[in-house]
Amino acid sequence: MRPILHCLLLTPLLLFLAPAAALTPHEAVYAASYNGLPITAKKTLARSDDGYRLSLVAKNLLGRIAETEAFHLDDSGTIHPDSYHYERSIFGRGREEIMTVEPGRSEAIYLRKGERHVIEMEDSYLGPLSYQLAMRRDLIENNPELCYQVIYRGRVKEYRFRRLGEEKLKTRAGTFDTIKLERVRDDDQRETLLWVAPSLDYLPVRLWQREEDGESYEMELKASNLIDKNQ
Repeated sequence: MRPILHCLLLTPLLLFLAPAAALTPHEAVYAASYNGLPITAKKTLARSDDGYRLSLVAKNLLGRIAETEAFHLDDSGTIHPDSYHYERSIFGRGREEIMTVEPGRSEAIYLRKGERHVIEMEDSYLGPLSYQLAMRRDLIENNPELCYQVIYRGRVKEYRFRRLGEEKLKTRAGTFDTIKLERVRDDDQRETLLWVAPSLDYLPVRLWQREEDGESYEMELKASNLIDKNQ
């Protein structure tokens, strides 16, 4: 089920960003299938005492995967990750990853598979979920470059996307005018396509991914409180 979560991680959680840089809490529910098994995924943005909290919960008959990232905005609206927690339970077997940013924000400590990774922080670094907010901001501003430095699995990776054009798309949540995006990788072993709806504050409405072994995965928007807000 790890490839499933990886797909979900690559799906930008493009949450509503108000002009004053404050974030509006919302949630979205997705339906998907992988190897013939149904999956339900729920993504949520909520306020916290220190800022905001992004969460993703994906589950099916095999088990459950949950991710949570806490972050805050500085006075300029720049996103700063504070912590990240990944938890998986499949057939009763568990796995966990934890990231915390040290006081003073000089280092991030990432614990994975019993190993401790120390990452020297830079202001441009984003978390495994919070980078998606930066991407959404760039889409709103029509910035030509969609490129992000993301702390993931104990190291910093570059996530790059490119626009492929516009497309009208029918989903379980309705029909939307969308922008089609592609994840740019150094090799062609995996392919990820993403459709986001400007009318829903660039919320993703569909994802398709081909794995290295040729298997494919799809997820589609089922419901979101952003739909009611924009109708």
